[in-house]
This record gives sequence, C-alpha cells and structure tokens, in this order.
Amino acid sequence: MQHVRLPESTVAVGSRAFAGCTALQTVWFPRGIQSIDPNVFGEAEDYPAYFPTDVALLGYPNTAVQRLATDAKLLFDDVTLWENLTNLDYEEKDGAIIINGYHGNEANLVLPTYINNLPVVAIDEYAFGENDTLKSVVLPRRLETIFNSAFCLCTNLKQITFPASLRRIDYFAFYRCNLDELTLPDSVITIGYNAFEENRALRQVSIGSGLTFLNELVFQGCDSLETIKIESVSAIGGFSDLPLLRSVMLGDGVHFVQADAFSNCSLLQDVYFVNSALTIADGAFRYDHTLIMHASIGSAVSMYAKENGFRFTAYP
Repeated sequence: MQHVRLPESTVAVGSRAFAGCTALQTVWFPRGIQSIDPNVFGEAEDYPAYFPTDVALLGYPNTAVQRLATDAKLLFDDVTLWENLTNLDYEEKDGAIIINGYHGNEANLVLPTYINNLPVVAIDEYAFGENDTLKSVVLPRRLETIFNSAFCLCTNLKQITFPASLRRIDYFAFYRCNLDELTLPDSVITIGYNAFEENRALRQVSIGSGLTFLNELVFQGCDSLETIKIESVSAIGGFSDLPLLRSVMLGDGVHFVQADAFSNCSLLQDVYFVNSALTIADGAFRYDHTLIMHASIGSAVSMYAKENGFRFTAYP
C-alpha cells in the first residue's frame, strides 16, 4: 500500500493504524480530522515500520494532521495551496487524471495531487511548455509520468519538487529551463534523452537508486554543474567538458566508468567510489595531479589510481 485517502467522515485515527505500511507515500486527511494518535505509524517495537520518513501528509492547515507532521518532522502538503482547477486543463483516463494544459500566471505553482477525488498521475506533452512565468513547481504527490517536453522552454523555472511516486521523465521534459538543483527520487527508473539539456544554471545533480541507465545527452549543455551524485546507473558517461565540476560521488550500483566520461573537467578535485570493484576505462578522467580518488584500500580503484598517477585516499 502506497497511498491512502481517508473518507471525509473520518474524525480520528488511532494508534498503529498504519503500522507495517513500509511502502506508504501519501496519506490524505479530510478537513474534519480532529485527532491523530502520535503512534499512528507504529511504535518502536514495530521497527522498521516506525514512522516512515518519506511519507507526505495531505490535509488542511491548523488541524491535527499539520500538528502531527510538525511533531514527527514529516512533510505536510497544504491542500489549500493547490492550484485552482479553473487554471488547469485535464482529462480522466482509467480512473486517474492527466494534466494537459495550464493557463494561469502563478510564479510558484503547487499542483493538486487529487482532482475530482481522482489521483493526478501524469503531465501531458507540452502541458506547461514555454511558460516564462513559472519559477517553482511542486508536482502532485502521486505523479508517475512526465511526458515529453512537458516543461520545456520554461526559461525562469528554477526549482522543481519531485514526488516519491515518480517513475518516468520523458525526453526534453525540462529542456532549457533554469533549474539550479536537481534531486531525483529512488522511484525514477526512466529518463529520456535531452530531458534536462541546456539547464545552464544547474549546479547540483543527485540521482536516486532506481535509475540504472542514463543517456549521455540527458545533461548536455549543463555547463555550470559543480557536484554530481549517482547511485545506480550501471555505466557512466557524458559528463566531459564541465568547466566547474568539482565533486563526483558514484554509488554502489555503478559498475563502469566509460572513456571520456569526465574528461576535460579541469576543476574536478574529488571522486568518491562506493563500489570500489568497478571498472574504469582509459581516459575516463583528465589527468591532473589535484584529482583525488576516494575508495577502499586494495580495491580496483586504488590500483587504477596508482597505475595512472592519480592521488588516492581511503574511503569510507
């Protein structure tokens, strides 16, 4: 169970009501909720189901749900901030909602998780394309798919909040936006080519553990990148010629660093390898005496560093 929408008649939720719901992502609480037991997600003996840290609580401000979110340090999604439906074009399909257009003028947009009591699961092609008003967008908490070019050419779009439910981002989805940081959740398993191309202000990228393939064109032209963290992309490439790149962390799911993957990154100082047994192709990194490779002692990475003249330190 990932999502729960409580009936409008619900006024109280008792102890351990959601104990054991380790996959829970969202819970909707109605306007009339009066009390929620502090142990609604379980108690210490219910570990590891004890207060799932990634769950979002949806509800109204100044109610029991907001107090619970504050006390438990959970995400509270204020439904009164959701965008007015009159500014959205949408359609129902297979018991869910697809947003396919927007004609409002909000700079900071919070998209609804539910429309007409149905979950919003997709944003259609070009739905927000060429909107130069948008500066930040909070995506629906049950969103699964962002279709191609959905936010392309939103040249002032600086911040996007992705939900834990998101699985797919199509090609050119955020082409030529103005994003400065990017954190993709573990749920994302597909990113189309050129999805974030030419986000010239993008400084930090963190890609969760769900993605195992990354096209080399996804971040083409993002020449302000300073830090990159990739958890599970099997083979890494496509990050050459980044003049400001300083730090890279490659997670346990990374098995191969391709030739020229990080070549001509003249400021690159630190590369951290969680999987020290991975293979590094010749020419993957530009030789520079300032570059330090961080990995376990005696690993394949340590041997590569020694054979190719790179500095090495033990990690972790």
